[in-house]
Amino acid sequence: MRILIIKLSPIEAITSSMFRTLAIARGLSEAGHKIDYLVVPMNKLNSVSSEKEFIKELNVIRTSKSEAYEKNVINAENSFKALRKQILRKIWHSLSVYDYTYLIAKKIKIDILPVREYDIVISSSDPKSSHIVVENLRKQGLRYKRWIQYWGDPLSIDITQKSIYPQWVLRLIEKKLIKNSDKIVYASPFTLSKQKELFKDYKDKMVCIPTAYMEEEIYPATDNQKFIIGYYGNYTARVRNIMPFYNACRALGDKVSVAIYGDSDVKLQATPNIAIHDRGIVDEHKRIADLLICILNSSGTQIPGKLYHLAGTNKKVLVVVDGEQQQEMREFLLSFDRFYVCGNSQEEIENAIVSIMKDNKEFLPLPELRYDYIANRFIE
Repeated sequence: MRILIIKLSPIEAITSSMFRTLAIARGLSEAGHKIDYLVVPMNKLNSVSSEKEFIKELNVIRTSKSEAYEKNVINAENSFKALRKQILRKIWHSLSVYDYTYLIAKKIKIDILPVREYDIVISSSDPKSSHIVVENLRKQGLRYKRWIQYWGDPLSIDITQKSIYPQWVLRLIEKKLIKNSDKIVYASPFTLSKQKELFKDYKDKMVCIPTAYMEEEIYPATDNQKFIIGYYGNYTARVRNIMPFYNACRALGDKVSVAIYGDSDVKLQATPNIAIHDRGIVDEHKRIADLLICILNSSGTQIPGKLYHLAGTNKKVLVVVDGEQQQEMREFLLSFDRFYVCGNSQEEIENAIVSIMKDNKEFLPLPELRYDYIANRFIE
């Protein structure tokens, strides 16, 4: 089949949503399908991931840049322009439910595609403007047999949503977005349940398919003098509470060596046993780590994609559950028989790490989360 995947992010960027979409693309490509993959160009605000060999098998199509956004936000370099950049970004995100790629989605022309007819079109968010592209191209003559929408955070219950609009307005916008799709895929069973409740007219085309890992990562056994722990991911205060983990690691002192990689508005202080880094490539640290950490969101129904990517390794993984559905999430995660799970308190995390340090259990990547298996489920 010929398949068009639309993901309005740079294909080189380090984001969980790009990794899960690339996992689907890889699985479909290796199954013999022809993949056109529509993305936006890189800009200076993006962090770059290590290059994946299988991307060469995809027909990557890059849109043009948004000149207004590049001029006023990306390329603001002196102090006045930097301040203006911050103000413009805040205004944009308060007045729009989409990011800057909305400007690209509305202007994109069908001539950018090599063909006008596909067996399947897959639009993947975030950004949510990826779905708008399909509606725009439909009006210009795009034809397909099925349109599958792949959602990370839903629009109206997205805890990262910063717009000024009330929930009922966001739901109207979201209803319009999902209306014409043939299948809607969510990565969390809790999100699926909530969405079926909110959008009863479309519940029969909604499914939950867990996030696939993009590639298996098998590492040799470690022989570290100290127990090495890695946390790789953003930890914005309103989304994720990293402080209990941070404080637990401080309390453990020289028993552990910890590295935290990620963007945040929380200013953590480095200590003799805790290193703090911006978001970046973590391949080398992951190779030597004894334990990988995933902290779930403080509220909402979503499960961070990084959890499933970590399941593609043979490393020990501790998942720290949080929010109003802690017990349900704990039961769901334990059903995989792959993760250690604890609550988001300093005492629980500290006790869990000490217990894991003594545990000789070995793990392998979960076969039911392999990219090829999940890609096949995706187009069923």
